[in-house]
Amino acid sequence: MAAVCLAALTLTACGADDSYTVPETICGLPVDPALVEPLLPEGGDLKVSAYGDPAADRNVQCVLSVDDEEAVRIVSSRHPERIADPVGASASMFDLRIWKPVPADLGERGAVASNGAIADVPCATDGAKYLTVRMELRWLHVPQKTPDKDYKPAVTEFTRAFTAAAAEKAGCPT
Repeated sequence: MAAVCLAALTLTACGADDSYTVPETICGLPVDPALVEPLLPEGGDLKVSAYGDPAADRNVQCVLSVDDEEAVRIVSSRHPERIADPVGASASMFDLRIWKPVPADLGERGAVASNGAIADVPCATDGAKYLTVRMELRWLHVPQKTPDKDYKPAVTEFTRAFTAAAAEKAGCPT
């Protein structure tokens, strides 16, 4: 049985602009803050919570909250089967409500929308064959909002980088 760990990091705004600094490590994985910043709403406090260890656990969840509101949720899982239809999976699986996803180059299979993405990459480790990373911009749902811009490019770049970091940490062969 995999141990579950909870790590939380809170970054509080300092200064008049009421903004936070995005860390260089998100839930134990190195990610360029410039890829994270466009995905987050404005606010004063950023809290990053990790549930599980990307190196040891098959299922890991990472939540970025701004001012105590869930902003971004990332779930990675190692499993024996690849996702046959990432567009359909991203629209209906894993408690993600991704709007109008389209196929994307995010590994072996992937899909992206303005509010989230799903990536599936080979990962033959510990009885698993694939690693799937799913991310959703939760702040666009509270209240139900229409995106004020197309987040697909930012979602794509972040998901690609996060997936690569998660695959490396999990020991997926390249």
